[in-house]
Amino acid sequence: MLPAQLTNRLPPALQSQLTPRRQRISLALLVLALLYSLLGFLMLPGVVISQAKKFVQDELKLELSIERLQVNPWRLAVRIDGLGIKEPGGETLIAARSVFINAQLWHSLWMRGASLDELDLLEPYVNARLRQDGSLNLLQLLPPEDPASTGDTAWRIGKLGIHAARIDVHDDSRPTPFSTVFSPLNLALTEIGSRPDADGNYNLRAETGEQEVLEWEGTLALQPLRSTGTLAIRGLRATTPWRYLQDDLPVVVKDGRISIKARYDLVAAEEVKLNLADGQISVDDLKLHQKSANPLHVALQHIELAGLTLAWPASTAGFDSVVVQDFQLLDKPLAPPLAAFGKLSFAGGRYEPQPESVSLKSLVLNDLLLADTPGNTALMALPSLELHALSADMATQMAHVSRIVLNAGNVAVLREKDGGLNWERQLAALEKRVADGMPASTGNTTASSANKTTSTMANSATSTSVGSAAAAT
Repeated sequence: MLPAQLTNRLPPALQSQLTPRRQRISLALLVLALLYSLLGFLMLPGVVISQAKKFVQDELKLELSIERLQVNPWRLAVRIDGLGIKEPGGETLIAARSVFINAQLWHSLWMRGASLDELDLLEPYVNARLRQDGSLNLLQLLPPEDPASTGDTAWRIGKLGIHAARIDVHDDSRPTPFSTVFSPLNLALTEIGSRPDADGNYNLRAETGEQEVLEWEGTLALQPLRSTGTLAIRGLRATTPWRYLQDDLPVVVKDGRISIKARYDLVAAEEVKLNLADGQISVDDLKLHQKSANPLHVALQHIELAGLTLAWPASTAGFDSVVVQDFQLLDKPLAPPLAAFGKLSFAGGRYEPQPESVSLKSLVLNDLLLADTPGNTALMALPSLELHALSADMATQMAHVSRIVLNAGNVAVLREKDGGLNWERQLAALEKRVADGMPASTGNTTASSANKTTSTMANSATSTSVGSAAAAT
């Protein structure tokens, strides 16, 4: 029974309803609630930590560390501070300053799975390493398959938050190991789960120490995998992808920034469908040179691609415009250019698979210069060249240009003392330097092409001035 001092403080109407039997039941419930609170707040954290460490050690062969674990049995909430999993005597695989989990018991029972109202991670850390043998270190975190498992477990997360995350990426399988860091990374995602009709909203932002930014937002579902949204990469250093691919590329990228943005619609069911729209790619201040003893250098101020569209499996592609500005091919940095142009514009490009064909509304080239090395005189100087309504049929290998417009310009062809032509000498020298910077098989092919090209040069020496002209074919 309840103590008399407690019952005397209750209102008279309530005292009359508290029969001895009801008092015993109330007291029992109070004791049970007290025991449940003691177990949850005080005893359960130690048991959970002990069992979790044992599971990670026995099943995953890894080491688990937890600085503090708090359980709120009334909210079914868990907070873990100082979480870390590492290889025995080795490097850390994952860690987090804090992990907060707020479960939803009744909804879990209803869906016969795991339902979380909230999963929040503060300063999580992921160390992803592709080893020399091609294996991924994070696969150690997956438990062994249970033969008695009856199938996939239903699950749901109402709100997922990731704050100030850091991801270290290492690829030791490449001839030149690659490493980069994504930090800080922030993610907000709502209503994601295993239900076929569960579309969640997400917003992801990640940065690197080089002021490179990834922004990704839209909707995401997993049964089947489908996503619609916008992906943007801003200020990506051209040296970052080059560092990863450097062993496969014949050039050294010294500088440049790349930005990419597009809308997409992806469905990965029995057939993968991808539609890309409003794609934009820009490259600024690109500088690179060949891997050779006497390399050619390339400097390019700006490339802008707009209106990119792609469709799979239809295999169609197109763009509204591509603009390349201030291109220079240099013998050495800061030297006068061997070849250059002020602006090259493409408009209305399209690829169709049935029948396989490509088309282009127009191509406009401005301020083209091809220099002769001795004295750096101009072999060719064209203020403007225009090609309109270009098309090519891949099956018949036939090409068509509706109109060609050439406005002024100069072309100099001279026979030299040794009987050769200045064009033949200069083009052969350029082709050889290009071939020297290419892989062996590619270089041989390029050199052979150069010989065929120069052998068709005219045998007479002339100096030609081309006036304003238009030709139609």
